[in-house]
Amino acid sequence: MKVLVTGGAGFIGSAVCRHLVGTSGDMVVNADCLTYAGTLTSLRDIENHDQYRFEKADIRNGEAMLEIMRHHDIDAIMHLAAESHVDRSIDGPSEFIETNIIGTFRLLNAAANTSLLLTENFAMSPTAAVSGYYLAHPEARYFGVGRLGRDQVADYARRKGWTLTEAEKWLAPNLGYEPDSE
Repeated sequence: MKVLVTGGAGFIGSAVCRHLVGTSGDMVVNADCLTYAGTLTSLRDIENHDQYRFEKADIRNGEAMLEIMRHHDIDAIMHLAAESHVDRSIDGPSEFIETNIIGTFRLLNAAANTSLLLTENFAMSPTAAVSGYYLAHPEARYFGVGRLGRDQVADYARRKGWTLTEAEKWLAPNLGYEPDSE
């Protein structure tokens, strides 16, 4: 598999890139525009690895993202690029809106122009100030964030071809879902 990691030069992204290169056998393409939060220093141990490529690119540039996806024949996207340090958003909210919202929108639009599809499930891996998204691979799995509602469980059961009872039985011990509390 060929995985595009956006924000791969950031604190979390660089750890993800190193982990994937070291353990998965997948090709990792790191796209980062190297702002205040990104540095290639933490990627030195994989920078020449044959399973790793770096592309200096900004997620706000949808054409550049599309070119990277097509050039590397990307199979999956781990979207970790974001403005962080929430305290900075007080003085400069537009930068956060441009990157975190519009940049993500442009990345999704670029992916829509490839064979990549959003999975039936959208996983988030929140940190203190940043969230990462795992997109576009048909083998991605469901991860719950926060309390699940019965309507979400019913929809999940329908998409999986399960009964509501089967979904509740599976979700209760794994995601803290309480079927009787609804």
